[in-house]
Amino acid sequence: MKSFYAVLVALLVFFTVAMSPGVASAQNKTYWLETYQGAGSISSMPLLTCPDGGALVVSYTKDANGIKGSILTKVTSNGSVEWTKEYFGGRVIINALAMATDGNVVAAGVYISNETSRFPDGLLMKIDKDGNVVWARSYGGNGTDIISGLKVLDDGSILAVGLTTSFNAGRGDMWLLKVDSIGNVIWERTYGTLEMDEGTDLEVASGGDIVVTGLSTSGGVPHGLVFRADKNGNLKWAKEYTTGSELTILKILPTKDGGFHVLGYANLGNGTLGALLMKLDGNGKIVWARDYYTNGAVLGRDAAIDPSGNLWLTGMAVTGEGDNTTYYGVLLGVHEGNITAERVYSPRIVFKSLMFDQNGDLWVGGLFGINTSEGAPLVGKLPGNGKLPGCRYLSSLNIDTSTPDIAVSDVSMAASKPNGTSRNVIISTKKLRTQPSVLCTYREGEEKREVCGPALMVLLGLSAIPLSRRRS
Repeated sequence: MKSFYAVLVALLVFFTVAMSPGVASAQNKTYWLETYQGAGSISSMPLLTCPDGGALVVSYTKDANGIKGSILTKVTSNGSVEWTKEYFGGRVIINALAMATDGNVVAAGVYISNETSRFPDGLLMKIDKDGNVVWARSYGGNGTDIISGLKVLDDGSILAVGLTTSFNAGRGDMWLLKVDSIGNVIWERTYGTLEMDEGTDLEVASGGDIVVTGLSTSGGVPHGLVFRADKNGNLKWAKEYTTGSELTILKILPTKDGGFHVLGYANLGNGTLGALLMKLDGNGKIVWARDYYTNGAVLGRDAAIDPSGNLWLTGMAVTGEGDNTTYYGVLLGVHEGNITAERVYSPRIVFKSLMFDQNGDLWVGGLFGINTSEGAPLVGKLPGNGKLPGCRYLSSLNIDTSTPDIAVSDVSMAASKPNGTSRNVIISTKKLRTQPSVLCTYREGEEKREVCGPALMVLLGLSAIPLSRRRS
């Protein structure tokens, strides 16, 4: 009988310890969706996952003249804020982030000096793990110069792409420059048609070729541009993608077969905008194209590839008008253009960026507010399938897909070597107090801990059996 009770006690101890929240939290991941108060009120939310399991997210401050400064917030894997810093000393607008080979972070965007009435310059700066500025440099000429995207190469050098009006009599050209690991210019190039051209993103192909996406605007209507250059910026080919209406390309990702996925949005007619995804081969030819739409607008904002090689898209959807307008944060898993997973979060949620971390978890950035451009910065760490169990903001939306009629043609682009300037700039920083506000949270395996109560009751019931028999 003593051995029987000893076994029961051992089982009780095992279940109590194994199923306790403390042990479960040490073994299982926590997922969450949060907003951050005190981190600005405007957000396009560039997002970068970090080797320590956390992430960096960008938000902005504003004044009567628009965006005033950029804010970086370092978030840990459990959603707590490690630090928040504002970057200013002129107008500082961060458009993109990338991890450097030395463990620091490279930020790219726009710098406008407080001391002069100069037009905007392109900005690159390196930031350490604590948010301190290691170096910062501006680039450009006497016109408007904007850096929209960047890529850090294996040797530590940096490729950056954007828009310049400094070197072509005021007309906008796509702008590509390469700098070393401390910001010194190695080379720069401009590429332009007869229209207003702008670079949005870039990717490095096998062999070191550079593939750049962008848009060209004619008569106020943008259409897509993609060009390929060698590792020194010499143009190989350029393609134009048109639908007869608006078509914008924002993002490029490589495919295993040497091609590329490009993401943006297009006007589908009747004023409806749909997210647009195209698979291109290595020469810019369309392999397939899909658009994604609902009874309102769906805008493709960002794309990422999970550790298994699956493609995910994010963006926002808008339905209704006026006081009946509803905003949705949309995540789509896609294979060969077909939707394999659909996750929708609403209301008042807009997703603008996503990235997978080294553990396969999906991070999203965006905003939580009353419209698509202003609100509290929003960050989420979600399971790899994009679904946060039990989240009250999980919603549904009927997203359809179709094959758009897109014409692709060779386009003549003039390439030149501008004589731009580069100078060191002083970027000041200020620590901010940021308060996270949890919208949803879920601990992996928490539903299993509910078994603890019933298990204990069963064991207690079993332990009473010998006593009842003895009483009888």
